[in-house]
Amino acid sequence: MRDLTPKPAEWIDRAPVKFRASREIAATPEEVWSALCDHERWPVWFSALSGAGATGGEGIGSTRFVMVGKDRIDETFVIWDEPR
Repeated sequence: MRDLTPKPAEWIDRAPVKFRASREIAATPEEVWSALCDHERWPVWFSALSGAGATGGEGIGSTRFVMVGKDRIDETFVIWDEPR
């Protein structure tokens, strides 16, 4: 069984799996940040999700969920670098 407890930000460099993506868009960092913080609208522009929402707090330690098909994934923010 995998250990799914939240890890500190420093752990990211040792993570066994990493996902990276980039895309240039015509928007300010503040506009992008606003879209990223609007969890409920994620499925509108992120087609792999069937749902998403904030579940508590803001900033480091805050939580959200995403639905990938019928699977719910709960996430905890370990980095919060507004507005990046």
